[in-house]
Order: sequence, then structure tokens, then C-alpha cells
Amino acid sequence: MKKVLVLDDEKELLDLWQWHFKLWGEKVELFTGTSGVQGIELMMDHTFDLIITDYEMPEMGGLEFIQQVRAGNNPTPIF
Repeated sequence: MKKVLVLDDEKELLDLWQWHFKLWGEKVELFTGTSGVQGIELMMDHTFDLIITDYEMPEMGGLEFIQQVRAGNNPTPIF
């Protein structure tokens, strides 16, 4: 099973991603958060196969989140 992390501060978009990945059935386990801070916290406990992030979010935006992920030498694809 693939693990995907989606970060977005808009609930409607997170709901849309959940619906989209639900179509994949048991092949994808989806994790969501509303800021880069939540994304970093989730990454402490999980290894993801794909990360999808919004650019502008409260607490920590997408660019800063990506910089922190890459600073840790994490090669996970980020969209």
C-alpha cells in the first residue's frame, strides 16, 4: 500500500483529495494536514511515497515545508 500526504488549509480541497484517492481503494493510505507544521509532525511517524502540498498555509507554508523536508535529505516526490 502506498502512503500519500496531502497538505492544504482549505477543507474543501482536502475533501476532494480524499474522494480522489478513495477511488484507488486499498492501494493508497491518505494522510492530511492543514499546515507544513502538521506535515512535519506526520513525517516523524510515517514514510510517504508522495507528498502533495499547497503553497500558502498558516504556520508554515508549502515552500518552507519543502525546504525542511529536503534539508533532511528526504527524496520523497513532492507535487
